[in-house]
Amino acid sequence: VPNITLDNLDIYSLKKQAPVDPGFTVNVFSIASTDTKMHLRGDCGKTSVFTYVDANKDGYIDEPLFDVNMDGRIDELDKAVDLDGENGPGETNLRYDDPQYKAMTDKDLNRGIKHPTCETNLNPVKPPEYIKIINNDGVDGKGGYVYTVPNTAGQEISDGGWYNTEESYGGFFGDTKFIYDVNGEEFILIGTDHKEHTVTFKFG
Repeated sequence: VPNITLDNLDIYSLKKQAPVDPGFTVNVFSIASTDTKMHLRGDCGKTSVFTYVDANKDGYIDEPLFDVNMDGRIDELDKAVDLDGENGPGETNLRYDDPQYKAMTDKDLNRGIKHPTCETNLNPVKPPEYIKIINNDGVDGKGGYVYTVPNTAGQEISDGGWYNTEESYGGFFGDTKFIYDVNGEEFILIGTDHKEHTVTFKFG
């Protein structure tokens, strides 16, 4: 998720052909209950989907290669990781010619094979480092808007240590900085585990 900056945003209603009322609620982000661990770099609690490929023709479906340590490249460290703990790095024990795969349509095969035991997150979603909303005073200064962000801190899910050396358990936005201003002075809140909300942000 890229960093977000909104500076002096005015919101109009297409239906009313007029500015929305001050205090209008804007949902910045929504997280489905099944995706609360989507930022974790290890097991994410969801079935991994492997590409239906047997490149070395040994009869077994290959493990996918991906940037395990998130350093921006596929290298030998990534190739050394055994994703499912079966048959060593790069290999599964899933037979390529298994009848259940042969019975699938090409369209379904193109979506990949659900691994029966592996829950490694093959596509971790990086949270934004910051969400900055300033000059939130609405059209002609008549009043700004309330930006709501879901709080996943109570689910005791690590933030993955994306921006700090130490992990917290603030959920998806655990390390994210929420920047807002009051009378031109900027303030920062970290994470979403805040019971009170500001003139700009509401966490819940």
